[in-house]
Amino acid sequence: MRTVIISARYVEQYKLENFLVETFGFGKVGVRLTRGKYQCTVPRLLRPEEIERLKEQVTVEHYQEI
Repeated sequence: MRTVIISARYVEQYKLENFLVETFGFGKVGVRLTRGKYQCTVPRLLRPEEIERLKEQVTVEHYQEI
């Protein structure tokens, strides 16, 4: 499992969770709000085209792969 940090508004959590579930499948991702940023546990890092789709659906202020 990989971790990505996404800075987005609190009201964007539903959209973010839906995007990740659509991308990876139900039960394969975790989203936790930590210190004002979403810490997302995903099976693999997002591909460049997936990051672009994410930014179209969610107002992303910052995206960081760990």
